[in-house]
Amino acid sequence: MIITYTAKNEIASGHTAGNIYQLTVGAARFEHSMESDSQTTTSLDKKNRETISYGYQIPISIETTGIAPADLDNWREWAASVIGGEEFSIDASGAVNAPAGSFLCYLWGNITGPSQMGSAKYWRYSFKVVPT
Repeated sequence: MIITYTAKNEIASGHTAGNIYQLTVGAARFEHSMESDSQTTTSLDKKNRETISYGYQIPISIETTGIAPADLDNWREWAASVIGGEEFSIDASGAVNAPAGSFLCYLWGNITGPSQMGSAKYWRYSFKVVPT
């Protein structure tokens, strides 16, 4: 899996805001799901309930495979860049600089990670995205 983004911050040493970067990592999980976007209103006496449906989204749940400690600064910079709603692209099956099926997306919710993988010295991130 290749994630391509434009740096919005200068967290990792040697990186410059405004430059385009690519992160390459395996995907331990890449699952589509369907989530509704609705609002439910309940009366004060709890007897009446009204739900208004605004449609649905099909987010993709992604969990990375192991990330080496030396690469964590790059992943922190990615998280800081996209957490505010900036678009980035994901290519689940292509090679660097030769995309096979990349798509633009934005983050859906929070990023979990970096989380240490058991007793190993590797880390992982989990997040959801919605294609644009």
